[in-house]
Amino acid sequence: RSSDEESSVSSGSDGSQATTGNAREVIISLLSDSRDDLLDYDTLVGACVAAGSSREEAENAIEDLRDQSGEIEEPRFGFFQISA
Repeated sequence: RSSDEESSVSSGSDGSQATTGNAREVIISLLSDSRDDLLDYDTLVGACVAAGSSREEAENAIEDLRDQSGEIEEPRFGFFQISA
């Protein structure tokens, strides 16, 4: 992301956008590090919660990355990887 995008994400009035953005980064980082291995839903959510996001924010980030931006995919129910 560019610095302009970062500042617009972190300027959410209630702070939820900033944390959801953090959850997105955690998910992308974990899946990138896992290479070709699939990671399960609870692992991704747990890592986001450990990094300071709420469970809801982590779940929303997974949905957005899968359904909106297409950055991740779910080749098997409940298991995720970076999109090819």
